[in-house]
Amino acid sequence: MRRLIICCDGSWRRLSSRYPSNVIKLAQAVKRRDAKRVTQIVHYSEGVGAGNKSRIHGILGLGLDENIIDAYTFLSLNYVEGDEVFLFGFSRGAYTARSLAGLIYKSGLVSRAHMRKIPDAYALYRDRTVGPGSARAVKFRQQNGERIPIRVLGCWDTVGALGVPVKIPGIDVDDVFNSRFLFHDTRVNSSVEFAFHAKAIDEHREVFEVTPMRPCRCPAQVEEAWFPGDHSCVGGGHEAKALLSNRCLLWMFERMKAHGVNLAMDLKRVEGGVKSDPTAPFDNTIRGFYKFLGSKMRPVTGHFDQLDVSVKQRWRDCPDYRPKNLSRRFRSKLDGWKW
Repeated sequence: MRRLIICCDGSWRRLSSRYPSNVIKLAQAVKRRDAKRVTQIVHYSEGVGAGNKSRIHGILGLGLDENIIDAYTFLSLNYVEGDEVFLFGFSRGAYTARSLAGLIYKSGLVSRAHMRKIPDAYALYRDRTVGPGSARAVKFRQQNGERIPIRVLGCWDTVGALGVPVKIPGIDVDDVFNSRFLFHDTRVNSSVEFAFHAKAIDEHREVFEVTPMRPCRCPAQVEEAWFPGDHSCVGGGHEAKALLSNRCLLWMFERMKAHGVNLAMDLKRVEGGVKSDPTAPFDNTIRGFYKFLGSKMRPVTGHFDQLDVSVKQRWRDCPDYRPKNLSRRFRSKLDGWKW
């Protein structure tokens, strides 16, 4: 048995970025072997729009297909029965991870012997007229590779209902480009054992609407939590916001440990460390291109226990932190919260 860990970064994020995202930090923390000598293999995927691709690639989500296929191919070439599979992602990379889980659920994981069928597996996945339980999908899996269990699906702030959060007033860019991605299945399917999702309270770019997770089995399959700050305060990638984003990284580790998931980590390997502070300042001013795309506060859904402890600590210790979307539902409980 081995552990195969897929790490999918957010838009424009790459290894050479000025500061590492939580995806990179997690990849750094994973040990090569655990205490029982179980091998742990990490596959890292740059975000859409990274490298030599233009910024428009990142805005429109171009390259999402390639990233999904790249991660799928890695699993096809390396997975053997009994291996544990972990999928992690931030932002558009969270869409890559969630879509990869959907691809495996519908088309199965093509075996190495049938790897030339990978394009066919993706074509089947794209076909919205064919369901995962259809005779065609079942036959394809039987011939080329069955579904595999996903031990953990871990995401930081999945944005955009289709992974392509573009809405330009007066121009139907979203209709043109989003239509290419309508086939993506980002639901938490029954092959996923545990799913964890960290969400940002203070992200208010309208095009960065968060996409929640919904369990298909029991409610315990999915755990979501709200955190203070904007998109980068949750997924990382900005040194000025690291004291907040590190908390979201630690939360992911905590949830896995609480559920008995044995992914061996060494936090001393993490670049910049993992120190956190729920009272750290952050600037979520909308700048550049996004100023023209609108502002909208996210509704903070769920129950009080879905507010991470860092939210409660910040509310208690920072009198000027009173976001309206948080106050509407939880002011009285937050005012009365004690450690």
